[in-house]
Amino acid sequence: MGKDPRIDAQNQLLKAENFFKARLFKKSGKMFYQAGNSFLKLEDYDNAKNCYLYGAQTQIELEKYGDAVSFSRLAGDCCLYATNFDEAKKIYRDSLNIISKEKNSSDKELHFILFPVLTYLCASIESKHEEGLDFIKKYQKKVDGEYFKNAPLVKLVTDLTVALRNNNKTLLVKIRDNVDSYKLTQIEKKLLKKVLLISNSLLNLTSNNILDKNSYTTNDIINLKLSIKTEVLSQISNDKF
Repeated sequence: MGKDPRIDAQNQLLKAENFFKARLFKKSGKMFYQAGNSFLKLEDYDNAKNCYLYGAQTQIELEKYGDAVSFSRLAGDCCLYATNFDEAKKIYRDSLNIISKEKNSSDKELHFILFPVLTYLCASIESKHEEGLDFIKKYQKKVDGEYFKNAPLVKLVTDLTVALRNNNKTLLVKIRDNVDSYKLTQIEKKLLKKVLLISNSLLNLTSNNILDKNSYTTNDIINLKLSIKTEVLSQISNDKF
């Protein structure tokens, strides 16, 4: 009889916690990573997230801030798998405190773009685009101007913003065509796919204001019809990216 994968994951977590208590952070980080991966395979996203967050803490103790950021990204991905976009957004925001301590300047600039953009995408799920944009602007000054301007993820946000403001569906197609340049994980691509689906819904939404009476009294109900062109939405839903 094979081993129970859940028991294996719990044993890995216990070892990780014991190493952490003993301040053996290198060993603890390895075990938290293994435990997180095991829980992720079991689709136990909450336990996986917690393992990765503790893993991030071990790397902070070791002053390996780049590795801590990688752990935080994994934790955020767990929230995306669980469709808990608010919690993912919080993790991405909190990660910026770690990013500010990174020693590798190129990684730091990359992460000062990536994590605000992931925050923006999570906010966009609730159509809070301005909230997401404000957050990106807050950290823009921490990145070289030319690097920021040419970053594919920044272009993604610009294209999405202009598409929604100008009802420009072509820009949404452009985002889809450039998806590989964004260097997102698989679940982050699914987040982007949801954002594109919502954005296309908004751009393909039309109202038919056909009044069924010549005049109305105060308490009368006015019937308005909303219609969505579903062909594009179906295409995005079936897209394999």
